[in-house]
Amino acid sequence: MSLHIDADAITLNEKDALNDVALRYQLNDIYAPADEAYSPWMFVEGSEGMWARYLWFDVRLGQWGAMVRSDGPGVLGRHKHRSGVLGYTVRGSWGYEEYDWEASAGDVVVESPGVIHTLRSVNPDGFETFFVLNGSIDWYDEDDNVVLTEDTFYNIHRYEEYCRDHGLKINDELFRR
Repeated sequence: MSLHIDADAITLNEKDALNDVALRYQLNDIYAPADEAYSPWMFVEGSEGMWARYLWFDVRLGQWGAMVRSDGPGVLGRHKHRSGVLGYTVRGSWGYEEYDWEASAGDVVVESPGVIHTLRSVNPDGFETFFVLNGSIDWYDEDDNVVLTEDTFYNIHRYEEYCRDHGLKINDELFRR
């Protein structure tokens, strides 16, 4: 059995009521300018030459958006995502040590949960990629021990701590509530 709604059968009052509900409960769109005053580039602790710039945090979905870059050779440690990740390469190229492909400018990568991989910069001039991350990420040492689990709240803490340590104003526009 399928549900079919005849749009012509909805009365003007019902349309007004539906519009009212949407207006009361919808979230604002997110606009993240490229300006570092909106969100600074932060060195990724434990990496070799990697930087991240947060674009938004959505605590309801457990999601965050971030730019990740290196300015030359670099490695982001072994990690496993607990949910899917979407990446769009803006410049340069990068890949995973565990795979034989390279993502170049314009390429899209969809990462499946549960796979352990090690991000590396392929291009000697580095790369820059936009990622949409969900859920948590487990980070591993060389003996396959989980040494850190990060999620939206961990990254919010990291962002706020960075701003405090560097005398920067915390940008409330990053937080989708």
